[in-house]
Amino acid sequence: MNIRTFLGASEDKVIAQIKQAFGRDAVILSTRRVKREGLMGLMGRTVIEVEACSGRDVARTKMLARRIEPSFPGGGGGTAAASSAASLSAGGEILRELQYVKSAIVEMAGRVRGDVPDLTPELQEAYQRLVENEVAKDIACAIVKSLNEKLSRDQLKDPEILRTHLRAVLEERLPTSGPIVVPGGRAKRVVFVGPTGVGKTTTVAKVAARMHLREKVSVGLITIDTYRLAAVEQLRSYANILKIPLRVADSPAELGRSVQDFSGHDVTLIDTAGRSQHDTLRLNELKLFLDAARPDEVHLVMSLTANAKAMCRTIENFMPLGVTQIVLTKLDEIETFGLILNVMARVDRKLSYVTFGQSVPDDIEPGRSGRLARLILREEPLPGVDRSVFRGMA
Repeated sequence: MNIRTFLGASEDKVIAQIKQAFGRDAVILSTRRVKREGLMGLMGRTVIEVEACSGRDVARTKMLARRIEPSFPGGGGGTAAASSAASLSAGGEILRELQYVKSAIVEMAGRVRGDVPDLTPELQEAYQRLVENEVAKDIACAIVKSLNEKLSRDQLKDPEILRTHLRAVLEERLPTSGPIVVPGGRAKRVVFVGPTGVGKTTTVAKVAARMHLREKVSVGLITIDTYRLAAVEQLRSYANILKIPLRVADSPAELGRSVQDFSGHDVTLIDTAGRSQHDTLRLNELKLFLDAARPDEVHLVMSLTANAKAMCRTIENFMPLGVTQIVLTKLDEIETFGLILNVMARVDRKLSYVTFGQSVPDDIEPGRSGRLARLILREEPLPGVDRSVFRGMA
């Protein structure tokens, strides 16, 4: 049996290698994360190591095993004299390989069967697909379990029905608010908060440009990010291009006055300085600014390139600021989109926008449950992003 080991920086990249080597009928035998040493043993990195073989090899091994098994003691037929040492050696090797394959497959399936009894092969495949797209295992398991409870055996065996219901379950778990809506006859105040480096200022500019140019809304901009001169100048450049007013407020009192001065605009968008999710003092300071602004909405901006622990801590420490919606950025910098599901499962808020590049005002979309579900299932790519991984994966 031709068993090969594949290495890659992510599961997606390894799976692409496996499919190229063995085609779509490949069988994954084992998967693990290993640490590779860097130069002089330093700066090592973790990679995915997967052992796989061709599904045809597995079938051929099973067939040979059935032929050879009777020749072994207790195998149900044949005698020691009827088998040569060579055939015993060859047969033993085949049986060991078969047992290895069987154990690996049972182990993989068992991860889900423990929570979902009588799991069908179709649901096993759906679970594996979710995990490969970085959906957390507990969430993937819950999704598969709900499908197992909702659908009949015949429905589970129909790929189109299963795909449709899987997409619907994902949509239920991806609540969205859509874009900022301006009520008639009253000015709206919207604040954007989040950690440093998540693309908050660029997001504010994108939202301002979309509302001003496409929705013909009167927009005012305020920034309290006086810690970074570059951030003020960046927002000022966009404001000049769009011909919309910008104020810089360096105290809660000045922010309150600026908000009042912009009461004649349909919406006032307020950019804030990035705050570390660990810096309680700065977060409390930010709360004073928000109290002065008295916003209608507070959008927490988070980058999907952050690690899971950092995002959980961000959610935990920013929620006391009165967060009403979530914005997820940098979708263009990640390989899979299951992380969106993981974030939304851990925060009781709706998604307003996603962003996927630096272009203003283009690289932003309002949150749409169906669109996000299709991204997670790789049924469509991001606009303008060439992802060859989508081809042949539907």
